[in-house]
Amino acid sequence: MSDLPTGWDFTTLGKLLRAIEAGQNVKCEERPPIEDEAGLVKISAVTWGRFNEEASKTLPKNVPVSERNRICSGDLLISRANTIELVGASVIVGPIKKRLYLSDKVLRLVVDEPAKRWINFALKTPRLRQAIQAASTGNQMSMRNIPQEKLRSLIIPLAPEAEQTRIADQLDTLLARVNACNDHLDVIPGILKRFRQAVLATALAGALPDADGDQAVDTKPRTTKLSEIAVVGTGSTPLRSNDSFYANSGTPWVTSAATGKPLVTEAEQFVTKAAIAAHRLKTYPEGTLLVAMYGEGKTRGQVSELAIKATINQACAAIWVDEDKASKKFVKLALTANYLAMRQLAEGGNQPNLNLTKIKDFEIPLPSLAEQDAIVRRAEALFSLVDRIEASHKKACARAKRLASQTLAKAFRGELVEQDPQDEPASVLLQRLAVNKPAKASVSRGRPRSQSEAHLSAHDVQPADWVNLPNDAWAAPVDRDGQADAVWLTAVLRAGREPMPERTARLATLLCQQPHLFTIALSEKQAKLWSRLVGGEAKPLPGNVTRFQPATNNRWGRAIKDMRVRGDLIEVGASDEVTWTLGPGAASIDTAGWPDGRASFVVAYLRAHGVESILPSLEPAVLDFVNVRAA
Repeated sequence: MSDLPTGWDFTTLGKLLRAIEAGQNVKCEERPPIEDEAGLVKISAVTWGRFNEEASKTLPKNVPVSERNRICSGDLLISRANTIELVGASVIVGPIKKRLYLSDKVLRLVVDEPAKRWINFALKTPRLRQAIQAASTGNQMSMRNIPQEKLRSLIIPLAPEAEQTRIADQLDTLLARVNACNDHLDVIPGILKRFRQAVLATALAGALPDADGDQAVDTKPRTTKLSEIAVVGTGSTPLRSNDSFYANSGTPWVTSAATGKPLVTEAEQFVTKAAIAAHRLKTYPEGTLLVAMYGEGKTRGQVSELAIKATINQACAAIWVDEDKASKKFVKLALTANYLAMRQLAEGGNQPNLNLTKIKDFEIPLPSLAEQDAIVRRAEALFSLVDRIEASHKKACARAKRLASQTLAKAFRGELVEQDPQDEPASVLLQRLAVNKPAKASVSRGRPRSQSEAHLSAHDVQPADWVNLPNDAWAAPVDRDGQADAVWLTAVLRAGREPMPERTARLATLLCQQPHLFTIALSEKQAKLWSRLVGGEAKPLPGNVTRFQPATNNRWGRAIKDMRVRGDLIEVGASDEVTWTLGPGAASIDTAGWPDGRASFVVAYLRAHGVESILPSLEPAVLDFVNVRAA
């Protein structure tokens, strides 16, 4: 790494984050939600530098969602999965109207406001982009993933806090100009495409002006079928099972895919003399026009011209124009102009196709040869102008793309704004951030590394308006098989948002599962609210009844082990310093409703009053479960 400016420092992304939050993976309707419908955000919503709320899909109405995962203006989002070029793309959400929620592939980086813009810009710098791509995993370049622990370990340069603001302000201004430039550049291809179409339409109407600006006379020429001015044929596909029919060289064999370019200058496949003889393939000369008769998408109806001698398959029509009757260039121009009309003649079910008869009977205007030549000459002059504009546009786009990355690189080298020696050094800022974050402990049991635990703070959870919730809002179904153990723990760790001491997590999960244990520790007002929301489970048990036996509760141990194996749970530390945090796999565990409700209440209480406020009210067997690593 290069030297940093005075007052700067290197740090990891994890040291600047309060939490990384993920949403759920649910099958949705592939359309953006409307009105009050809920939706999940797609990775394409954060891909291109500006949040796009239309890149979303609609959640089924019967799928519960947690308001904790709702996307709000000002959120810093990042894609954890995408192509190698786009994985880790980040964006700060602007004004948002739709009711959208995090998905399992779009994460929210919870960070203090002063550092939010800094982190967003840092993630876009060339160096961080390379680091993200290197840290991503996956067998295919088309879909890569970056785990949360690797996100946290990304190393970024950190300027003094005051300078961060100055740099971010300057980047906002400069990159807004770059974005505006790109917006203008983006509309040019569409304009040029419409211009080409207008040239074609005007040319066939005989209304293109000449070089002196004189308007051509529209003589309303007669029309003719292609079969009257050209020989129309096709080809076939030699048997694939016969190895002697195909070779690495020989006679070029062209398919309809080649019609995507104006000229066919090469072939991807070659056929042998044996194939030509067996299938009576005709070799068409240079200058033969090709029309695609089959093809998905935009292929059908495309027009090209052979610049090599070649055979063709049955998906192409070959048109050899009689130059005594018509100009080949004019016929090509006319067919290109009538692309849509040609496509409309196709027949068939799932894959409509043209046939040779329809190609032969297709009619085009046919002015005199002299006027055909004049029309072609005028059209080619205009197309040449369009070609030059397109070449200039391509160069301008490349320069604009480099300008953004160069500006970001310059900013993070400390070269964009002047430095102020009076600014508090970044090292002091890091010390302040570390006050609530002890040094990272060693990893136990070979588990993946995670960011070390930070002390819980009361403002990390935004309590819901619990008073207005209906009775039994957090009543849970009977869980005789212990299937909800993982759900309860996941809800607790999500409510905590940061790595949590194992002892705290075990206690909070226990209080959620056995709410009567919590009731006796609460004040009268709190106990009344807790009991009303949870229902009958929150009522204290008679003295001779024991509902929970932690010493023999093997279900909890199995749940923890399964979560570790699946990657739902990450442990850091050893002995009594172990912390727990959710792994990437936990994104698929749904905690909406009663798990999130109870967990948020319990975690908020423990933050405000501490773990020790609960322990005196617990029986010895329960204390053993909280204090001893039973899993």
